Amino acid sequence: MKKPDNKIKFEFDNNSQIKDDKSLNEMIEYETKLLNVIFNEIPLAVFIYDCENLKQISANKLAEERFNCKLEEINKNGYIWFLNQLHPADEKKITNFIDDFIKKKIDEFSYVYRLKLPNNNNWQWFYCKAIRIKSENPEINNCLLGFSVDLETIIHNNKSVAGLLDIIPITEKNPLIAKLSKREEDVLHLIGEGFSTTQIAAKLSITKNTVNTHQKKITQKLNIHGKFLLADYAAKNKI
Repeated sequence: MKKPDNKIKFEFDNNSQIKDDKSLNEMIEYETKLLNVIFNEIPLAVFIYDCENLKQISANKLAEERFNCKLEEINKNGYIWFLNQLHPADEKKITNFIDDFIKKKIDEFSYVYRLKLPNNNNWQWFYCKAIRIKSENPEINNCLLGFSVDLETIIHNNKSVAGLLDIIPITEKNPLIAKLSKREEDVLHLIGEGFSTTQIAAKLSITKNTVNTHQKKITQKLNIHGKFLLADYAAKNKI
């Protein structure tokens, strides 16, 4: 494995105060070396996020490219816009992490999540590690420093990881899921993919009322209430 360079630099925006912050640069360099070893030097999207004011302060080029827009556009679109890019099953998990981060219950967290990128209708898996910045610079002190990695790139580039996925045994079907009809499974799968009632109706060539009827039956059979929890259940059970 290729060893990371001794000096690792990320080109953030034109904010020279952030670029010249020694403690921030040291933190980025240290964490990047760790993540490069773990993820075999897959390119990292790096960003600084102000959780209290819900805006990104800075981001490297890869982070901006991921959303196909510049930092100013990301902030203009707003926090809700960002959440809407996430899979419904992952949204609550991330908002809970951020809430605990703001309340200073935690200083570091990591998670995997699904994101629907521009010009791509498929959900894509990412890993993110977030750390609280402790700096004398008031502009970034207590902000979140995030590193995000495209997990699908890792799988495609790493045969050992891909091989592990191939040998994972297929588990026995959940007995509750076995109670669902084929059409109810189809509806639950599309809920898990984050589609709206209107979109599900169009995909299955049925009416919205029929979709709602199927969802009601699914709720009764699984004893799970709410579309968010259904989406989470579908994701966890790979429906």
